[in-house]
Amino acid sequence: MHPKKIYQLNESNLLKLVFLITQLKNHETITFQTAVDSGAVQEILDSARRLTDIQSANFNAQVDGDYDFRADTPPNRDPDAYSETLRQYHKLLWTKSLPDGSILKLSDQRSGTYLYYSSPKEEFNLTSDSISHSYHYVKRMQHIVDALDPTWSRFIYDDLHRIGGYSLFPGDKKDGAMTINQARGCNQRIVDRFDLTLECIRRFYEGNDSPLTKTFKVYSDFFELFSSFEGYVDFFALQDLVDSKCSTVKFFLPFDETFPLNPFPKDLDEYDVFIRNTLGFVSSRTKRLTNYSQEFLESKP
Repeated sequence: MHPKKIYQLNESNLLKLVFLITQLKNHETITFQTAVDSGAVQEILDSARRLTDIQSANFNAQVDGDYDFRADTPPNRDPDAYSETLRQYHKLLWTKSLPDGSILKLSDQRSGTYLYYSSPKEEFNLTSDSISHSYHYVKRMQHIVDALDPTWSRFIYDDLHRIGGYSLFPGDKKDGAMTINQARGCNQRIVDRFDLTLECIRRFYEGNDSPLTKTFKVYSDFFELFSSFEGYVDFFALQDLVDSKCSTVKFFLPFDETFPLNPFPKDLDEYDVFIRNTLGFVSSRTKRLTNYSQEFLESKP
């Protein structure tokens, strides 16, 4: 773990880390409670609480572009579902004006929902979804990922957990269909690639077919909120993945109009192109979202 990441951990994860370090140092089995009761971690915990107080004071005002959402997520759990910081960042960033002038006002107070939105015409439970992929844990990609330099591999995996790598989609199933998150992950012509997903969204607004057309039709009321492809791109700060006229998508790999099966990077060289384009997009979008939150803070009376 990078030293900077330690200061992002919440109290629970920090305690677990200290416990593991203590076990390694002593080469013996101790109980978790013994590690806590020893008092050895108290100073660290006090520092963590002070940091938490600072973060809480700025929670609804400023997005930290370096924040790794695994820091407040239980081990082996998904930040999309378990990181409260990620949820609050989503709430801050996407509670804003829609193209028709209304406000997409998101609430985290409705039981059983992630971020809830309602209007006289529709209601949604919007959930977080990662829009970047390293394929670190995809079996058919292991021979490529395993060939990466370990330091470079870790950098890739860490860097994609920043705010630029996440967005929102409707999270409730409708009419027995997969959610958008599920469909783009399971569709063998998309394989969770967001550049291909965005091309499908572009085609949907133009009335053209794509591998995700059936799913998008089920959630057409969501896409109608943004009026057009340009409206969708502008709302979710996706400008770095389209050209200046918002007419074509900038693909992470050369695009085959036929959407061939299993469009994974085919070798180490192709993976390098794919991942560098992915990292560049996440970095640019993270800066864009961080600047947006700063402008919001400065505009408050």
